Amino acid sequence: MHRALVIHDILNQVLGYLQVQKRWTDTIDTRRERHDLICIALTCKAFLDPALDELWARLDSLNPLLRLLSGFQWTGDVYILAGGVSPGELARFSRYAARVRELEYRRDAYIHPSVVHRLVVARSAPLLPGLRVLQWDEADPSCAEVMFLITPTLMRVEIQLAHSKPGYERDERPLEAFVNALADTVPMLRHLVFTGTLRHNHLARLSDLKFLQSVTLKGRAPFKGPGNAFSPEGPVVLTTPQMYYDFSLMQHLAELDIDVDGLQPLYPPSYYHFLQLRSLRLTGTLAYILPLLDTISTGLLTSLSLSFASPHSSTCCDLRALFSKAPLYSARLRHLRIHASAPARWQPPEALSFQDVFAHFLTPDSTMEEVDIHLENAMIAMTDAHIVQLADSLPLLRTFSCRYAMADGGVSPTLWCLIPFVYRCPSLTSLALPVRMLIPPEDTWQFLPQRGIQMRTLDLLEWPEGHGQMGFDVREVARMLDVLFPNLDLNTIERESWRSTMWREVFAAIGVATARGSMQAIPNHALQTVEDDIAHVATSGPASDLVRQTAYLAQEGSL
Repeated sequence: MHRALVIHDILNQVLGYLQVQKRWTDTIDTRRERHDLICIALTCKAFLDPALDELWARLDSLNPLLRLLSGFQWTGDVYILAGGVSPGELARFSRYAARVRELEYRRDAYIHPSVVHRLVVARSAPLLPGLRVLQWDEADPSCAEVMFLITPTLMRVEIQLAHSKPGYERDERPLEAFVNALADTVPMLRHLVFTGTLRHNHLARLSDLKFLQSVTLKGRAPFKGPGNAFSPEGPVVLTTPQMYYDFSLMQHLAELDIDVDGLQPLYPPSYYHFLQLRSLRLTGTLAYILPLLDTISTGLLTSLSLSFASPHSSTCCDLRALFSKAPLYSARLRHLRIHASAPARWQPPEALSFQDVFAHFLTPDSTMEEVDIHLENAMIAMTDAHIVQLADSLPLLRTFSCRYAMADGGVSPTLWCLIPFVYRCPSLTSLALPVRMLIPPEDTWQFLPQRGIQMRTLDLLEWPEGHGQMGFDVREVARMLDVLFPNLDLNTIERESWRSTMWREVFAAIGVATARGSMQAIPNHALQTVEDDIAHVATSGPASDLVRQTAYLAQEGSL
């Protein structure tokens, strides 16, 4: 055996590629993964423990462990633990239970609750002493067995409450006791995810978890009323009375993901302190999101995701206010996602200017890598010159997606806008943008120098019919895209069946021509003069802005 495999870290890294997924269902992949790890475990003693650790690291049920016990028997209705557990069986159970790191737990109605209780009593120790991640799916608030899974080693707990019918009263005291036990037993808990119908008492001990780094709270307040009359109990608050006097939780949070509609603040936003926040995700109503953004310290924020609906016609003013918020142009921001869905009742799209949305992005030292803006009920007036500004200001871009409402007569970029991305964003791998199907003259793109751009997926939404699409040449567009982006992943692009017939034909033409090797290669002779490029660009959009931006690129040595 090679001496490198004796090093524990190297062996664990190799075995990590063979790890079994959470699901232990008898699929071909999971059977193969388990079989491979068992074969490695039987190879030699040096491989035995590391391979078994990987084999048992992730479970989606307690059944594989319980089946190690001979007394685990079926009675016709449920499984029970018959008789006593011998010391040998208990030691064997303990060896494998100590290897479990992640558990996806669901209450199994076919396993009697006494089984887990008897095991915990017999061992006088936590059932899974090495557990790091507990995912409680379809959680029943009245289930008490999950208490036996709490161990001081837990780092992440996810609770997804099962849906309950209106009017159905459940005993939620076990769930409240579970959350309280986390605060008492797991002081080092780092991540908490709570999804479902939240009540005030569910969050009462949240501030006691001093080392929490991320909190995800998704859900709305329950409905409760006298008799059969149900009315809102009131918003579930993110700030409980305990947090009002103790801000340590807010100060240490690095990641926060909340539904602002179901978690409206009890106190003014000025009471919040998110000094260490690095990732923020807010979902709900824009009117509730805006004041929360004012409380964020932008110094460490690297990821921001906002999802909301457009409830009324005044949303345009709210959108302008949103794009002016400081967190959107934080110095360290890498990932930005803003999704605004259309209102339930149709309304004409609101008009936004390029400056309304992107003015704060146009900084020379931007570190933005991913931008995903989707405004279903707003139009953004953009031209080719604006795209030049964007590409020049975001040189580290890896993915860029900007989708918005389109209408006849609107202002939009043309296919020429792809050229600035080639020059200024060499790391760009994915691009989505509405464009007018106007093909620039061949001499403006045929002789572009190879810049090594790694574009893999391209989604160019065509403008509505009749707005610059007459005379559309499928082969000419295919040639242009192949010259600009020679590394397109055509298999992935062609699998996206939602594309229009026009673009399916374009990418099919690229695929056929590439397979035949018939696309014209880029000649290695000199480029055309800068003056010719600027003269052509000036005819494709607003002359003054576009000429200025193209001249700037030329002076920098890009054209």
